[in-house]
Amino acid sequence: MEMVCGTCRQFSRAKSQQKNLCNAWGNPTTMTRVACEFWMPKSMPIFQYPKEANKGSDEKCD
Repeated sequence: MEMVCGTCRQFSRAKSQQKNLCNAWGNPTTMTRVACEFWMPKSMPIFQYPKEANKGSDEKCD
């Protein structure tokens, strides 16, 4: 995946505006601009919890 503004989770496009917006900075940007240090991929979850984290919630305590 290319690290540019257009592939970032914080990149937004609005039909009513002429420019695209970076929600991290609140500034106009373009899809092909080199990504900043706040770049996060759109297609991956931010948090990944281990499957074992939910185990044991149905167990009874004596």
